[in-house]
Amino acid sequence: MAVAVASPRRPFARPILARFVLLGAGFFFACALAEAALRVAGYGRSYVNAFSMFFEVDGLVGVRGRPNFTGRLKNDEMDAVISHDANGFRKPARQLPASTESRNVYVLGDSFMWGWGVGQGQVITDLMQERLPARRVQNFAVASLGTVQEFVIFEKYVLPQLHSGDAVVLGFCGSNDFRDNLGENLCGRLHATLVDGTIQLVPPDGTACPSRLNQQLRDASDLFNLLIYSWNRGRAAWINGSSALAEKNGPTTTEAQRDLPAIADQEPYGDNTPEVIVATHYLRAFQSACAERGAELRIVYIPRQEEFGELVEYKGPAFSSRDRQTLLLLAKRLGIDVVDLLPRFRECKRRTPQQRLTFAEGHWNPTGHQVAAESVCASFSAP
Repeated sequence: MAVAVASPRRPFARPILARFVLLGAGFFFACALAEAALRVAGYGRSYVNAFSMFFEVDGLVGVRGRPNFTGRLKNDEMDAVISHDANGFRKPARQLPASTESRNVYVLGDSFMWGWGVGQGQVITDLMQERLPARRVQNFAVASLGTVQEFVIFEKYVLPQLHSGDAVVLGFCGSNDFRDNLGENLCGRLHATLVDGTIQLVPPDGTACPSRLNQQLRDASDLFNLLIYSWNRGRAAWINGSSALAEKNGPTTTEAQRDLPAIADQEPYGDNTPEVIVATHYLRAFQSACAERGAELRIVYIPRQEEFGELVEYKGPAFSSRDRQTLLLLAKRLGIDVVDLLPRFRECKRRTPQQRLTFAEGHWNPTGHQVAAESVCASFSAP
């Protein structure tokens, strides 16, 4: 019977393993050297998209600003250093001390009021503070929220300190607030639903923000931040280039839609629609809470780019959206003052057509914040 002979150990196994070890050690050393160089050089961590790094999952409404976080939002359109306070709200450029004798202005809203894309001192609330020196203006806005979520934030952070003579300014976005209230636009957030005609709140599910691990890695390592930032910038450039090439080679979807019936002819939402029922309930809740404490309430209507003719892809006439018509109707019924920014924005575009009020992606640029701040401050009868 034949006896099996064990095959000799391959002589090149150890050298290969040693090469892998050396390669790994070299890679680690190179990364450590690059990390040290970036820190010595004072590399400022940058982010292409504000939502991925400036916000985190929250158990109250689903998303909140990261407390005590400062970062640089930098992409093809924006270059802004943004800072949050200890509660995760936008830190004011000029911090006024709290006082029981001072008259406060509490501003709530979504990414427009939060200041997406603009730096410290350029946000609507900072500009309002300059124009209302006798008042203390505070920003409680959070990106991607609607009236439902904003009322919950109002109850927790504003209501306990609201007193006579104060003012509450509630931003209402004409692009999405009615649908944000119902959880139709963005998932994972607190929202309302109708069950047998009764409003019920659906709690957040913890999925509203990107992975916390990504944030922790980018916080811990300048090198990781630089790699991810470079990747995101390159990816955005590739997508924009592909879109430009597609538009050059043929009609875009937007072009094909230009001959559709005028959007201005859309009727307001019906009284029995979920959009109207939920919005009315929460606007009335804001109104009642303010009235009980002798505080003012005003809504700021934030128009869409199409409404004042500034959307890059949209070439049709400016129109009034269904959302604006509905909001103005509801506010009139409830007796709530509205600062409608649309007429002022249209007038600015009429006088200086080449001057932009928004970034191409939709949010106000510094000029837009200035115009909005002037309009809101003009609605106050006294400093």
